[in-house]
Amino acid sequence: MAQFVIRNLDDSVHAAIRQRAARHGRGLEAEVREILSRVASEEAGIEPGTGRGARMAARFAQAGFREGEEIEALKGAAATPAAFD
Repeated sequence: MAQFVIRNLDDSVHAAIRQRAARHGRGLEAEVREILSRVASEEAGIEPGTGRGARMAARFAQAGFREGEEIEALKGAAATPAAFD
């Protein structure tokens, strides 16, 4: 993955992004990645909600999970092989 440094960023911009990140429950870097990804998608003409993640979510929406719903962890549970009868 690529990395870069943003120099000479105004303190008020930094504070605004930090506040936005807090509202969205993300860290500063995650929020900046989201903003950059959204802008790059818009520039490329990709409609929001049509990316791979959105398509996967739509495909499995009928599985019964709701947004924000926790999935029970099965740590320590014995794995059982699938039966293909």
